[in-house]
Amino acid sequence: MKEVYFSIGSNQGDRLGNIRTAVDLLGLLLGEGSLLNCAVCCLSDKEPLEVLDVCKEVERRLGRTPAAPEYDDGGRRIYHDRPIDVDILLYGGENIDLPDLTIPHPLMLERDFVMRPLTEILPGGKLPAVAQNCSRSIAKK
Repeated sequence: MKEVYFSIGSNQGDRLGNIRTAVDLLGLLLGEGSLLNCAVCCLSDKEPLEVLDVCKEVERRLGRTPAAPEYDDGGRRIYHDRPIDVDILLYGGENIDLPDLTIPHPLMLERDFVMRPLTEILPGGKLPAVAQNCSRSIAKK
């Protein structure tokens, strides 16, 4: 079993309800989970791409429609409001670099709203070594 850490956010509709439903669905579809300030850790035996599929399913069930990423003239990603966002932050102590999935999440160290709740639920409040230098800008390739 792997400890899989997520960040969950919502900025449309019943935001708290969306987050609660996402946590419930993650627990149902992946395994045991706990919530603290929108950081969640589930114990799961699913492979990383299976976990990604579950995240997409949770987002779909909560009304998020798939859309291709958009970029500004400088190559920076443009983010839009959405009812729910479920990001995989960590997967055990593994580095995963696939075309559709990068773990640790490449922008998590740059996002205080992700790091504060995550460090509250991490053992000892410390990031695993695999995540110490994961931050990078996501630019249009």
